[in-house]
Amino acid sequence: MTAYPRSLDKLHRAHLADVRKGNMFHAYPHDIHEMEGFNPRDYTRQGVQQHIRNLADAYKSGQHVEPITVRVVDGKIYVVEGHCRRRGMLLAIENGADLGQQPLIEFKGDEADAQKKILTSQMGEKLTTLELADMYQRMVNRGKTLAEIGEIVGKTAEHVRQTLDIHTLPDEIKQLIHEGTVSSDLATKTYNELGSEAIAVLVEGVEEQLVAGKKKLTPTALNKKRGVKPAKRMTKKVVNGMREQLSQFGSKLDSAQFREDGTAVVELSSEEVDKLKALLMEVSPDPQEAGAAESEDGKVSETSE
Repeated sequence: MTAYPRSLDKLHRAHLADVRKGNMFHAYPHDIHEMEGFNPRDYTRQGVQQHIRNLADAYKSGQHVEPITVRVVDGKIYVVEGHCRRRGMLLAIENGADLGQQPLIEFKGDEADAQKKILTSQMGEKLTTLELADMYQRMVNRGKTLAEIGEIVGKTAEHVRQTLDIHTLPDEIKQLIHEGTVSSDLATKTYNELGSEAIAVLVEGVEEQLVAGKKKLTPTALNKKRGVKPAKRMTKKVVNGMREQLSQFGSKLDSAQFREDGTAVVELSSEEVDKLKALLMEVSPDPQEAGAAESEDGKVSETSE
């Protein structure tokens, strides 16, 4: 049995595809394929569709577009980087453009390396948070640690962990993120607090906002719906005051008197106690703040977002 070619050169030599060899390899767009499920991009997104249309216009008008990166699998050419560019080529041809054979860059590496290429590519439409979460999960399934994934994409392990949290959200909540009516941060925070109850809360919150003519559910609107009082904002004055007091208490902690039961005694002057109480009053929730946040026309201010 003849083995399948695994490179553009061998594919060219075997005459199994119409590949032209020069300074670069060239092939017709219809001979370049996408591997199903390889790229997590959602091509139904309006921004992605517009991006592909822009690429098609660029191909039709003869503008320079960077070559796509491909690899040969089982004797066929598959795109590794440039999925939108490939679709832009096909759309341009569909609209009457005669593109001919297009230049190709050949990718060298395995499946895992190919997926790293998608994550680290700096060209074209960026992946959404949901799409990133899907890619990170694939890498975890292949045995990569959060730190290793972070190193690959130039992010922290904590960024990877937070993104993976989105991958575990219920489909109903991920759909809201996909539609852009709820941010991934708000969705994750609400689900962590409420569990499955968050589905109904977020869905109802979005519906109410859309009826009110808003485009998405904000933290302020969700807090109002849930009856949650907004946290009091810490002013620079309060922060500086706390820093000053804590620095003064630092030396007193060194002289703390420890008891046999594990507790300790720290001596404070009455003036220091009064200052601490004043600071606590500054950072404690104000029961009147929720009402004060509303303007005269009854709308809630969202300037803190």
